[in-house]
Amino acid sequence: MEHKGQKSFLRATTSIKENALRTSYLVANRIAKTKKPITVGEELILPSTKDICRELLGEAAVKKIAHVPLSASTVTRRIEEIAEDIETQLLERINTSQWYALQIDESTDIDNAILLVYVRYLYQEHVHEDLLCALPLPTNTTGAELFKSLDGYISGQLKWFFCVGICTDGAAAMTGRLSGLRRLHPSVNLRIGKMTTVFKLADKVAAFKAKLELWGRRLNRGILDMFQTFGDFGRDWA
Repeated sequence: MEHKGQKSFLRATTSIKENALRTSYLVANRIAKTKKPITVGEELILPSTKDICRELLGEAAVKKIAHVPLSASTVTRRIEEIAEDIETQLLERINTSQWYALQIDESTDIDNAILLVYVRYLYQEHVHEDLLCALPLPTNTTGAELFKSLDGYISGQLKWFFCVGICTDGAAAMTGRLSGLRRLHPSVNLRIGKMTTVFKLADKVAAFKAKLELWGRRLNRGILDMFQTFGDFGRDWA
């Protein structure tokens, strides 16, 4: 038979482990955001935190801090799990949107090439823009291989039917490759060029909506100077 003291000890131990686990994720998230080496957790953050607690809160607090797992392998797993969770949430939000549009760009260094894919979508009546994915590519990637990688990711996660536009930075190397995607998915609305993209059109619509709201407020106050023709008409009748 367990005594009340034993139950209390078990609850306290469980609570410490749960808090330490959450703390581990919080610290790993900060490490990822600051782009610091993953070893900074066990080499700097944990020892520094122990020093602070020892001087300000006592050894009891230090013992609690010691339960926080911040080894390099643990931080790596935490960051990967956080990234997977963020990706899952992003895909769920995009899949509830009436449409989405993609903006793609290729970044190349000495060792490899990366296809950066940004997505703009409608969520809770607002347009959001996020980094969708970064796809590794072999150097000297052909247009067919580039969009085969993109198609492989999109087809497994999203529906091409709801993609209303794809744009690039306008570079000839990228715009020329869009023809490969057109052959894969002829239903996708491709608008190529520097002057017009789905992103710019969305911004213009948002600006026009803001202008209408402003005009509405001025009309309610009896101000009509934004309608020049109507103002001229009123003066002619005056």
